[in-house]
Amino acid sequence: MNLASSYFKFSPALFRENLKRFWTIPAFGMLCYFFAGLYPLIVAEASSERYYVLQMTARFLNPGFIIFSVLFPIITSVALNRYLFAPGSVSVMHSLPFTRGSMFFTNMLSGLVMMWAPIVVTYLISLAFMPNAYLAATDPNIGFYSAIIAGAETRISVGQITGALGTSLLLTAMYFLLFNLAATVTGNTPMHIIGGAFLSAVAVGLTGLVGTLSETMLFGFAIDSDMFINLLLRLTPIVYYPARGADAAVSMVIQTIITCVGLYALGSLMYAKRSLERAGDSLVYKFVEVIFVSIVTLSGMILMSAIISAIDQSNFPFNWGLIAGGVLSYAAVKMMAQKSVRIFNKGSAIHFGVTIIAVLLFLFSFRFDFYGYEKRLPNENDIESVYFDPMTTLRNYYSEAEIEFKSPDNIKAIMNIHRVIAEYGPNARVNGEDVIDYSANSISVEYKLNSGTVSRSWVTYADASHYVGDLLTILNSREFKEQNSVIEWAKPGINSISVSSGSYRDLNLNPVEFSEFLLALDADMRDEVFTADSVTLFPGTGIGVNLSRTRPTGYVYSLGRPYYQSYRSEYIKPTYTRTINWLNAKGYYENLRYQANRITVELFDVNSAEALESYEITDFDTLQNILDYGIFGDEIPTTGDSATDLTPYCVVTFYGLDERGETVQLARRSLSPEGAEALLRLKIALAGS
Repeated sequence: MNLASSYFKFSPALFRENLKRFWTIPAFGMLCYFFAGLYPLIVAEASSERYYVLQMTARFLNPGFIIFSVLFPIITSVALNRYLFAPGSVSVMHSLPFTRGSMFFTNMLSGLVMMWAPIVVTYLISLAFMPNAYLAATDPNIGFYSAIIAGAETRISVGQITGALGTSLLLTAMYFLLFNLAATVTGNTPMHIIGGAFLSAVAVGLTGLVGTLSETMLFGFAIDSDMFINLLLRLTPIVYYPARGADAAVSMVIQTIITCVGLYALGSLMYAKRSLERAGDSLVYKFVEVIFVSIVTLSGMILMSAIISAIDQSNFPFNWGLIAGGVLSYAAVKMMAQKSVRIFNKGSAIHFGVTIIAVLLFLFSFRFDFYGYEKRLPNENDIESVYFDPMTTLRNYYSEAEIEFKSPDNIKAIMNIHRVIAEYGPNARVNGEDVIDYSANSISVEYKLNSGTVSRSWVTYADASHYVGDLLTILNSREFKEQNSVIEWAKPGINSISVSSGSYRDLNLNPVEFSEFLLALDADMRDEVFTADSVTLFPGTGIGVNLSRTRPTGYVYSLGRPYYQSYRSEYIKPTYTRTINWLNAKGYYENLRYQANRITVELFDVNSAEALESYEITDFDTLQNILDYGIFGDEIPTTGDSATDLTPYCVVTFYGLDERGETVQLARRSLSPEGAEALLRLKIALAGS
């Protein structure tokens, strides 16, 4: 018997019978799509509202359409395959004059027709509303469009609508074939639904599980990197297509088509080999039971250990979680698969033991980095550019946005920083001694290679002084100064600029002053020369600038896209003479600074709140420099419950003169340990100079 007659033979009689018996599926589908997509189009009074609805449709962002792409395949597959789960009905169906191949093929076609009919009708009707909705993109007097979908395409094309139609048809077919495959390996309706859900999530779940293990056990693994997120998106088409919208890659469409072909081939093969007498059992094939039980046991072990380890970071609860999760998940899934509580026998014991050993070997491979991942660097010749934020490697600097570096010198410097961090590891013990720093830095690097991307993300206590030379190369480079420019950052348009100090003496600049202020600040930032002291000893200044910019035309927020940063913070350093002179000329500068004549610093034990050390600074030059380089944190209340609840590491108290010339307390500020250390080092350095 040839392949066509075995697996692709169409039965018109069975096709008509299916449409006759299950006509409610397309009818219900048409009703759902009508209220989800067509009804809003019909009742929309303004073309801008119709434009919004059509944009949701064209970008495959309509929540109803996304839900129905999974819901209707489940309903249709369950309805068409119910006969497989009762011994009587399966025998009757297979006694009819149809081959198993023709039954499987005809059921698949009838299911697709019933699901696709309402989708096609919905999108065809949507096309009729397109000309009316063009006005929303062209009429400048309509604010609804710009407020709701800023930066969307200037007009909706027929290609976008038909592309979204193709996405809907493709996803519906894939999930229908996936649930059909689940029907061929299960023996009852509950297990059919559970099996379909399991198959839908197994690739994503296992990948996420491996990613979680990697992030937990491998120093530098970036689970939130674009590379890993893209992998998860590609394994989840129902999320990928809404996330990418019109930018869905052709390779993803091809991947989905190949998946559909594979699901059909595997499903038809399993259907042909299915034993009729297994109808009613949980799982029809023994090897499927082994795979199903093993994966669930693996997942249960790791999830339970992760839950218990969240309470205690030592190895004991992690290992206890492995044992508890393994026993509980294995027993639960085994009883469900066999529909019996009598599961503890010799065969189960062997299977359980093999599963546990496999899991432990898998975990040890991560814990001891058998893959050499932690210290692996990409080949420098393959690197096109590197996304990196050098400010995150410095204490007390705010991270603004990653910068794309392309110059060979900067790429080499970033790779050296990568090498140093990987060598020192998360504990940052250098030559057997603890690093001075108390706070961890979160650092991310993404290499753009000829063949893709490589990402690393570290939380490390390594002191910046260990790679300060490479940092200075980057920070003083023309490439960094140009991309870090506030003028370039502000080009989409500035909404507001506020200048604030630690004393909460804030001011909001008038829009007419924006240009002058930004020119002064940008010139100071470009002229700044970073030194070893400026990046390790003097982390900031007491006066900050907060910038807010508009979102540019053409930008649409969407999962999987780079986040557009609307806000930015900078410090006004004492070396920023142009900015300070501008503030002085406007009469702002003195009002932003502490008018202190004495500072007391008190250090506390973080656990017991016991005072460890205190010192007083009254020397005017030292005092003035500390005020200029202030790194003061939150204000500490002197009364109320919050004053007693707060246990700071360090308290800085400022004293000054009131109108009568008497010394009064101006403010009390908290400092983190690294801030306290920096202040102490600053005081000693300035006093010594």
